[in-house]
Amino acid sequence: MHSNFKRSLQNRFDFLGPFLEKKGVQTEAIRSAPHYEGWRGELQLFSFQGARFLAVVKPSPGRADRLLPILSQAVLEAGTFAAKRADNDRPLALLVIDQSTKALFTNVQDFAEKFVPDAAIAVVSLDGSCYFRGMGLDGLTSMPEFRRGVAKPSSATSVNLFSDLNQWLLKVLLAPLFPEHLLSAPRDRYLSGRQLADAAGTSHMSATRFLQQLKTEGYLDGTAEFITLIRHPEIFLRWRAATDTPKKEMPARFVFSGITDSLLRELLHEEPNETCLGLFAAADVLGFGYVSGVTPYLYVPNLAPITFGQGLWRAVTFAASGVRPDFYLRQTPTPISTFRGAVRREGISCTDVIQVWLDVSHHPSRGQEQADLIYNKYLQPVFPKS
Repeated sequence: MHSNFKRSLQNRFDFLGPFLEKKGVQTEAIRSAPHYEGWRGELQLFSFQGARFLAVVKPSPGRADRLLPILSQAVLEAGTFAAKRADNDRPLALLVIDQSTKALFTNVQDFAEKFVPDAAIAVVSLDGSCYFRGMGLDGLTSMPEFRRGVAKPSSATSVNLFSDLNQWLLKVLLAPLFPEHLLSAPRDRYLSGRQLADAAGTSHMSATRFLQQLKTEGYLDGTAEFITLIRHPEIFLRWRAATDTPKKEMPARFVFSGITDSLLRELLHEEPNETCLGLFAAADVLGFGYVSGVTPYLYVPNLAPITFGQGLWRAVTFAASGVRPDFYLRQTPTPISTFRGAVRREGISCTDVIQVWLDVSHHPSRGQEQADLIYNKYLQPVFPKS
């Protein structure tokens, strides 16, 4: 399984619990049991309308040719594990996918009726649709809606919810949920796109299109007086996936060795709006560092104009191959969101808590451990309790 897909596994489970609870399904993860040793996966107990199910939960791509084999395996595993329990729980095979289509659910239904007519199965999509089949699961299915004669919006007219500017607008909407020392952004409640645009320092049209896209994708509370985000777990999951892109960076070192920390701080002091400490070093400054020994990262808007040995960079040089760098210069793909959301701590500029989480999530050096700490301590608590 692809490493990025593995990293998103826990986030999918974080989405699944609240989603099912809204439908009246109670879930309980089974942490460990002797007869499950040696098996790698997720087992959960589901309760719905008096019936109890032992569910094998697996992530899956949203393609029938890859989904159906995984579903078959989950059906076999669920039956095996349920048979080992003395509680007479019914086996359930449940897959979590990114996005559904009517054709996909039709394929799942045809497969179930033909090959596993007595099995309880379910496919839940992060877009909010789901398919359930089996005794005791009636009423849970929510099929995606497709109206005939209405063309799907073209990519030319759709809005990228996680463009640089829109990531900044998301931070502005989320800012009241975080302490000021963790995220620098206006903190207010907004009645309209115009008010949001004025606060965020962007055009009214951009803010209006952004809000329309949020509404179209079901991320706004239509009953709230002020603009209110909902479905926070899905937003963070998609946000993280959208930022998993190749990064432009270069290794650098200081001409004078032995005083790296002092020189790095001086570099950040001189141009606070053009440089920004990121990733693990930023986590340390913000007070929730967990991983040590990782070379610091310094964000800049653009690597191209940097000339070592001149002006600001007079004490910096390129780190040749085989030479350990003092830090990495990374060109941020989202300069608006990164630098506007950055906070000042200990006299230097560093990325905000959301940006740190996004960036370390994709770092190979224990990045997932640091990301999990941030998610559990700072992001998950902002989810509504209901």
